[in-house]
Amino acid sequence: MKSSMEQFDALDELADFPEELNVKAILQKVKAFLVVKQLKEDSSPNLVIPNLYIGCLGTVLNKKKLCEFQITHILSVCEMPIFPYQTEDFKSLLININDSVDQEIKSKFEMANDFIHSAIQKNSNVLIHCFAGKSRSASFVIAYLIKYQQMTPLQALKLLQSKRRIAQPNMGFMKQLDAYHKELYRQPQIQNEQKEVEVSPVEKKVKLNQEEEEIQQQGDKQLLNS
Repeated sequence: MKSSMEQFDALDELADFPEELNVKAILQKVKAFLVVKQLKEDSSPNLVIPNLYIGCLGTVLNKKKLCEFQITHILSVCEMPIFPYQTEDFKSLLININDSVDQEIKSKFEMANDFIHSAIQKNSNVLIHCFAGKSRSASFVIAYLIKYQQMTPLQALKLLQSKRRIAQPNMGFMKQLDAYHKELYRQPQIQNEQKEVEVSPVEKKVKLNQEEEEIQQQGDKQLLNS
């Protein structure tokens, strides 16, 4: 049986009807109904690793569930004008981004990771959410797993999907996650290899002087022994 979000996505494929049928207006009403249904059905956060949860808009709007799961920190990665709760209720970080393949998110990973990790280090529970809990929130969960669990993007995605089946960053986000992983782990390795190959003129001179001193010392020993 399809989830509410899968039914919601499927409606877009049915939208090309003659305008006189007024099907588009009907589809909009059906979509609104499915959104409400999805918010009700998908209101519980999914635990990914200890202290780190993922969810949708329905999750963050269900204060009872947030308290039940002892959520104290909320990272919102979606288009929201304001955070829905008072600052004394939860510590929050709002990153306004679209779920678009052209949306740049990599520059936000470090800020988000700092927010998440500072909470987890204190044994506090963090919720990362977007609208559907599918693409944007999944991307930031994966970014955290890449940095602090030393996972590849695919390893992190596989773990995340075992906890939340619909989790799937869009293709643009996956490319940025791959680039983020390369920056964190492959670039230092390349730099180290270059350092081993490239020796500065000063290092060359020091090495040459050491070799000359060794030759001189060997010559002195031979003179003493002769």
